[in-house]
Amino acid sequence: NRPQTEASAEQQPAYYFADYGSAADILAVQIGNEFGNVTMISANGEYYAYIGENEAETSGKGIQQLFSEICVLPLESYVSGAAASDPQYGLTEPAAQVYIQNTDGDALMFVIGDPAPSQDSYYVCLYGDDRVFLMSSELAGLFLSDPEQYLR
Repeated sequence: NRPQTEASAEQQPAYYFADYGSAADILAVQIGNEFGNVTMISANGEYYAYIGENEAETSGKGIQQLFSEICVLPLESYVSGAAASDPQYGLTEPAAQVYIQNTDGDALMFVIGDPAPSQDSYYVCLYGDDRVFLMSSELAGLFLSDPEQYLR
């Protein structure tokens, strides 16, 4: 787990929220957005999902795919001089809240705000951290879309 580290000069991008290594290293993901809240869990090679307190039926394939796509969370850049507490970034009323726990028990929580003016990235910050970063629209879209798609 490598939260918020700068990479070497050869690596791109320069910042990561996390690098879990593989999907097998992720224990749970919880996503809350305009569509609702879902918690997805991996245990003994099986995948489970909960909407609210109710277990949801799932094949596990969508969850496994999501875990594979988010086991590394690269960020495009750090927004110098920006503060997550400034409402212009949408982080004070986020579009999505994401919680990820790995198998070592380490947890990461971040929020996704508004799209950046370029529309190819979103403002993001770690929970409790006032620094603002940019995450690609493609990666942010995994957390902003209807999480029930991962239950299929």
